[in-house]
Amino acid sequence: MSQALRTAAEFFGLEAKAEEIILRETTKVKPAIEGHRSRLEGKKAAIYMGGAAKAVSLVRGFEELGMDVVIIGTQTGDRDDYKKISCIVKDGTVIIDDANPLELRELLIKQKADLLVAGVKERFLSYKLGIAFCDFNHDRTTSFEGFDGMVTFAREVDISINSPVWKLNVERPSPTAWGVDARPKQNISSGEAGANV
Repeated sequence: MSQALRTAAEFFGLEAKAEEIILRETTKVKPAIEGHRSRLEGKKAAIYMGGAAKAVSLVRGFEELGMDVVIIGTQTGDRDDYKKISCIVKDGTVIIDDANPLELRELLIKQKADLLVAGVKERFLSYKLGIAFCDFNHDRTTSFEGFDGMVTFAREVDISINSPVWKLNVERPSPTAWGVDARPKQNISSGEAGANV
């Protein structure tokens, strides 16, 4: 956010005013962001967006929170987008293009992601893997814009990753452990498996 203000201010010759706004706003939001950062530092984020612009903006946000981006990808990126992405991520970050759910699943496991930020289609994949999810779709009801938006982003990431639900036992007993026979029943009259009697 600060860099965007500086760039715009330089164009209009308003550098001093921009620095005043940046100082005022960062002083206001820094305590809240630092509180979230203390719980997020060292966590691993995966980014998978439709377009590259959102993916790129998220890298800087995660850096502010002390998190590592271990996977980044888009569904519609082109060669220039991926060149730009490769310049802003750390070595070892996996850059993907239009991954299918199986590929994304394998990478999330391999890279040990703590959070997936994506569109709503990937939500259930993330939940099934026991990985926190943050919806970054275009139709969000809360925004991540501006300095206050960074606080909202930090809060949502913190709540998502540190939710007690991820500490629950994800092993589910088989239906037979509950005394339910899940095998197909035999149809006595026809001898066909799967038919209910």
